[in-house]
Amino acid sequence: MVKQRRAKAFSVFDAMLLLYAFFNGVIMKRVKALILAGNGINCEMEMAHACKLGGADVVDIVYIYDLLSGGVKLDDYHFLNLPGGFLDGDDLGSAKAMAHRLKYARISGSGERLEEGVLRFIAKAS
Repeated sequence: MVKQRRAKAFSVFDAMLLLYAFFNGVIMKRVKALILAGNGINCEMEMAHACKLGGADVVDIVYIYDLLSGGVKLDDYHFLNLPGGFLDGDDLGSAKAMAHRLKYARISGSGERLEEGVLRFIAKAS
C-alpha cells in the first residue's frame, strides 16, 4: 500500500514569518496586533503566539463586545487578526449572525458602526 503525502497547508506561522520580514524591514515603531475573539472562535492563543514570533511587540486578544463597548479601539492597532472557529456553536445561520454584528453593530459612545471602523483600519494600511 502506497501512502499518499498531503500537501503542506499554508499555516498561520508561515503568514507570521512573512509579517516578520515586512515589519522588521519597513516599520520602525512598536507593532500592536489585535486578535478578535468571541463565542466559538478558537485558536486565538496560537495566533497570539504566531504574532509574537512574527515580531509584534504587543498582542491583545479582544472580544468583539470589548470593541462594541468602546473599551478597545481598533485605531490603536496595526494588525487585525480574525481567527476561525465555530461561531456561536456552529448553529445554522451563525456566520450570518456574526456578519450582521460586524456590519451593523454600533460602538457605544461614538455611535459609529463597527464596519466603518474596520474599513477605516483597512484604508489606513494602504
